[in-house]
Amino acid sequence: MKILLVCPYFFEPHRWMISAYKTAYALSKKHQITVLTTGKKPYEKISTNLEIYRMKDWFLPDPINYSIVPGLFKKFLFITKHTKPDIVLINKYMFYTTLVIFVAKIMRLKIPFIISTDTFPGLNWHPRSKLIDIVMKIYNFVLGIPALKLADRVILFHSGNIAIAKKLKLNYIVIPNGVDIDAIKKAKLPRDLIKTSGEIWIGYVGRLESVKGWDLLAQTALQIVPRYRNVKFLFVGNKIGKEKEIKQYAHPQIKFLGHRNDVYSIMKKLDIFVLPSYSEGLPNALMEAMACGCACIASNVGGVKDLIQHKKNGLFLQPNDPNDLPKKIKYLLNNENARKQFQSVSHKIIYHKFSWTKINYQLDKLLFNITK
Repeated sequence: MKILLVCPYFFEPHRWMISAYKTAYALSKKHQITVLTTGKKPYEKISTNLEIYRMKDWFLPDPINYSIVPGLFKKFLFITKHTKPDIVLINKYMFYTTLVIFVAKIMRLKIPFIISTDTFPGLNWHPRSKLIDIVMKIYNFVLGIPALKLADRVILFHSGNIAIAKKLKLNYIVIPNGVDIDAIKKAKLPRDLIKTSGEIWIGYVGRLESVKGWDLLAQTALQIVPRYRNVKFLFVGNKIGKEKEIKQYAHPQIKFLGHRNDVYSIMKKLDIFVLPSYSEGLPNALMEAMACGCACIASNVGGVKDLIQHKKNGLFLQPNDPNDLPKKIKYLLNNENARKQFQSVSHKIIYHKFSWTKINYQLDKLLFNITK
């Protein structure tokens, strides 16, 4: 089957869009995948079944984090004519690239569309900026929701979106993102990061954006390290544009590693993983940390409830309470048995429910049902 995956970004250092990256690689094992996205390199052939077309864009940085793509519609029509896809899969409906569904309908292209989303921005996902939140709500009602209603099917990444999908009367199905278990098993420990006996490593992996709450963890780290000399905090994520902010957290026990391609390797060395987001969908980094055997602390937002049960395999935190995160971290630092319990249970949950083998089966079934 020939699938055109349209997404705003595709695994760039400052714009990861891991859900699109994972979906493309997983589906390319059985299908011919063409990715239409933004970036510098116009064309790239990754494998026999995976090719990428990139367009120039105007990127509005944090806290907006949005791209305007002037050549989107022309490129979309060119690729649909050139590759003749059996189906178009749009990743994350809140971005500019989703507008191709309107172009397809205007041009009367007879191609089925699937739109996937992990959130409904302005409805159950909110940035820290009230102004941007208002803009998101306007976008939702003017373009976002109409686009979703034009789709042949809407994939929800987690059950927390069901109530809104029902209210909007969307034709939806819940299929989460998956974790590449084999890649995690094969990942070797990083040679440049030496962990001495007795050290406890606490980590964050993700974009250094305001909505992710990384600064909350960095502030907490400054409180923790003077009293816990055996603890190190590692932040993995692109540092470009954040240099001034990072300087205020300078400390020998706090490391900002920048963008890394060996995330699984680093996660395997972490004892505790923290996701202090103010809003979330189904967080890939949290799923991967669980699969790597980390004890996890995460904000009780979005699809996190599908992954963590409080005090059974992790801890919930309240990002708006500055005293909550230090309390939760200290609890795990002082309670090795709890850490081991969370690590073991989380590892099993990901392996049994979120492996790409199981997720791929669900995706294949959906694709064939829509195109038959």
